Order: sequence, then structure tokens, then C-alpha cells
Amino acid sequence: MIIDEKRAIIREYQNRVMGFIFETITPVTILFGLPTSQHNLPGWWHSVSETYYATDGIIMIGLLSIITLLSITHRSNNRLEKLLFFLCGISMLGILTFPHGLEEFEYAGVFMVSHYVSGKLHVIFATIMFITLGAISVLCFPKQLSDTLSEKKKTLTRRVYLANGISIFVFSLIIACRFIFNLYGWLVIICEFVIFTTFGVNLLIQSGFFKYLRD
Repeated sequence: MIIDEKRAIIREYQNRVMGFIFETITPVTILFGLPTSQHNLPGWWHSVSETYYATDGIIMIGLLSIITLLSITHRSNNRLEKLLFFLCGISMLGILTFPHGLEEFEYAGVFMVSHYVSGKLHVIFATIMFITLGAISVLCFPKQLSDTLSEKKKTLTRRVYLANGISIFVFSLIIACRFIFNLYGWLVIICEFVIFTTFGVNLLIQSGFFKYLRD
């Protein structure tokens, strides 16, 4: 019982820290790159991943590294949730190891593979990440509501989780369509903002941050 309580407390703080990072990672990585944007490549702001090559790339790497560590070590009594967070963490590690490939650079990433290979691996890991974020929101969070919550609050919370989870899947598909049909590059950053923000909201709800949805 004591171990479960400690695990619940750790999980609460992990979710709160990750929630705030997911909420802020998109605007922060863009805003910190603006003062020195003249030194960045064209389209550096089209996605969080592309800020890897920007002057403030270390900020994006640092924030994603924190999420990676917290996801891999995530504490939960739910095996599916623990597995999905672990997969999310591994996929983010892959995103950091194999950044979005740019033709301006022959090699990319920690292992200096060709930009083509790095780009393909980056897309695979990013896809896994988006799927796990949506799956956690739809399959795990709605089933972990406190018994002390009123039915009204349970219904509201469950609907928020599901709406945010569905939004993650929808905007992930929009990102896929952007690359398949060669649509506007800036669509990605908008979709990522929605995906990360909605998942951040779900994490903050789980951590008890919103007073109205507490016990």
C-alpha cells in the first residue's frame, strides 16, 4: 500500500512536469529562435523537429530529453499505460538521435547517418510517438478516474480525455497528409501545437492541477 501511494505521488509529479513541457514546447522553441532567426535556415519554424538545426536547438533537445526520461521511467499501476509511456519515451529518444534530415547536410544525427536515412527513421519514431500519445489519452486516462469524483465530474473528465485523444489522431493524420500531398510546411507546427497542447492538458488533469476536476 505504501509503495502504491509513493508510486502515485511520483506519477502525479511526473505528469505535471511533462504536462507543462508539452504545453510550452512549441511556443518556447519558436520564440527563442526568433531573435536570431536571420542565422537559421528557411522554414526552421515549420516544426518543432526542424528547430534542431536552429540557433536555439539546444532548448528543444533539452525539453524533449526531459520528457524522454520521465516517459521511460513513468510510474503507473496500469501496465498498458506504463508500456505506452515507455514506447513514447523510446520514440522520442529516436527522434533526438535521428533528426529530421535536410538536404543542406549530407549527414545527420548522433551516428552521422545520411540525411535520407535519418529523415526516414525520424518519421517512423515521430509516428510512434503520436500514436502513443493518442492511445494513452483514449485507452488509459479515461479508465483511471478517482472513485471519489462525482458522476458529473467523471463524465466531463472522460469527455475531455477522449476529445483530446481524438484530436491528437486527427491532427496526426493532417501531418501525414501534409507530406503525402506536399502541402504547406507550416501546417506541421500548427498540428504539433494542437497535439502537444491537448496531451499536456490531459497530463495536467491526471496530475490534479485543475482544481475543478479534483476529488
